[in-house]
Amino acid sequence: MFKDKYKRDNENINLNDASKEAIKQKLFEAPAKRRIPFKGIIASAVAACLVIGTVFAVNQTIPTFTAAPEKTVVASVTYDDIYDSMKGIIKKRQPGLLDSLVELFGFGGMAKDFAQENEMITEDAIIEGSAGTANGTDSSTTNNQVAGVDEADIVKNDGRYIYSISQGRLIITDTNSGSPVKVSETSLGGNNVINMYVNGNRLAIISTFYEGYGSEEKTCVAVYSIDNKAAPFLMAKVTQSGSYHNSRMIDGTVYLLSNYYVYKDIIHRDKPEEYVPCINSRPIEAECISMIKGFEQPTYLVISAVDILTAQSTEKSAVLGGAENVYCTSENLYYTFTSYNSVKKGNIQTTENSTTIVKLALSKDEIKNVATGTVKGYPLNQFSMDEYEGNLRIVTTSDETVVEETYYGNGFAASDSIVGSVSSSSSNSLYVLDSELKVIGKLENLAKDERVYSVRFDKNVGYFVTFRQVDPLFTVDLTDPENPTLMSALKIPGFSEYMHPYGDGLLFGFGKEATESGSVIGLKLSMFDVSDPYNVTEADFEPINSDYSDASYDHKAIMVDAKKDIIAFTAYRYGNKAELYIYGYDKEIGFELKNRSVIEGESYLTNCRFVYIGDYFYLVSSFGITTFSMTDFSELGYLVF
Repeated sequence: MFKDKYKRDNENINLNDASKEAIKQKLFEAPAKRRIPFKGIIASAVAACLVIGTVFAVNQTIPTFTAAPEKTVVASVTYDDIYDSMKGIIKKRQPGLLDSLVELFGFGGMAKDFAQENEMITEDAIIEGSAGTANGTDSSTTNNQVAGVDEADIVKNDGRYIYSISQGRLIITDTNSGSPVKVSETSLGGNNVINMYVNGNRLAIISTFYEGYGSEEKTCVAVYSIDNKAAPFLMAKVTQSGSYHNSRMIDGTVYLLSNYYVYKDIIHRDKPEEYVPCINSRPIEAECISMIKGFEQPTYLVISAVDILTAQSTEKSAVLGGAENVYCTSENLYYTFTSYNSVKKGNIQTTENSTTIVKLALSKDEIKNVATGTVKGYPLNQFSMDEYEGNLRIVTTSDETVVEETYYGNGFAASDSIVGSVSSSSSNSLYVLDSELKVIGKLENLAKDERVYSVRFDKNVGYFVTFRQVDPLFTVDLTDPENPTLMSALKIPGFSEYMHPYGDGLLFGFGKEATESGSVIGLKLSMFDVSDPYNVTEADFEPINSDYSDASYDHKAIMVDAKKDIIAFTAYRYGNKAELYIYGYDKEIGFELKNRSVIEGESYLTNCRFVYIGDYFYLVSSFGITTFSMTDFSELGYLVF
């Protein structure tokens, strides 16, 4: 089935000879209660849901408000099945703020550079450049969570060339001489360019766009040939419905994920393009779509597999159910969405959250639903999940809200008063699920009234940080997956927002410094001695006199390399210019500051990345590249884009 479809999809595509040869080679390779007015609660809750829902969509970490579905996935559906389910969902849907904005004003009007979907762009020949490729020099990679699973970013390198996205342009810089030289600058159009991948002589740009006035958002992968670094050549584009959510690249295949929301209030059974997401303007086949039973939002998670060498979409899938957090190994992709479940007994209503986890098996020829499971609470981000020896481990925060209604009067007249007492609580848990996503082990109800700020797994040990006034760093023994054991809980002021193993017996933490009362006063580096997991200590800490760092929210904005002894990030204090910090760590003397310097560009410069190639260290921003010596980290020069 898949091979036949693949053949049909490619019949109308013309490739130049160089591309055909490349494809041929590829194919033949081997708290206390309080009383408040209840009507006020309702009004405030509605407003809060609108605001929180917006924040959740942006950060992709906190759950949306969704009714609890059944915990099963139905595959091999028909368009009729999908239509009937979607029709029921739309009927229940009430027009919301976003629907109204779309109806009144529409979206779009942006450039249509990528709107001609799946158009193969050809020339008589792709120019074979002599600029060279990766030369085997020791170099850094993106700060990926899982070895062998590449994550998209705004800066990549191949051991010689640095590829960066700067203000809608692709900049290719040659570092061969040690002094960077800009080789080419390619406009990427007016689309919202997000990030990219590089694999050999192919580069994939991920962007989103609106095709025209009032249209829906689409996500695009544009594949470039970079055989000639001086003249990148656009080979083809693959476009799918929905806003960009996430992606991964495994063995040269980009798995692109988007969330597609069906805005239409009227759909027709015989027009699946009205209620089914499309790949390259064609509705995804019904047999490639699954439905999560009981899901009440008209949202799909759309997944396509794009071979970066051939620039073709080799497989696609969609799940009616949407996604929040994504974790991926070389074989499986897990995604989550969180539901809020309310139960009312008498005048007491209790609301709790739970997370549904969906497991997909990945290959370039098939994306297959494998299992679905459920745990209490919601995960913080992708680092909250980890697969080890066939089991999935996940850390969550559980919220519970109890509303007790009290009526004054007879309870029937419109003038009757309603007041209520509201109490809320939270706790944190770690769950272990088997290959079928059945819970086989758990630790629950940890750190009451706190929430998770960071998580890291290291084989049979799990670490996670919660915070309210002090930072408990929990260490969990996962040797026996059916009986997770809490080994230690280190309490110190402040909290870590990102953790990274730093050699034998050490765990690095980046986060916030706080007073004993819980007030945040700046940034903080911590080095934890985890050599004795039953007695974890903070071996050293370094307060940073800054207010903000991208590394607090984006793990790709920090370089942590124990072998090179580099901890690099940018930060700034409000009213001052952004600064670069480069640290090392020595067990005898603690943190060592190797460089602190003002970054060229705007005062509040963000989205910087760090690269080392051979004997040189580079700070890459949207304005240019600063070069440092890897020996003493002295500044050697600056290239303006």
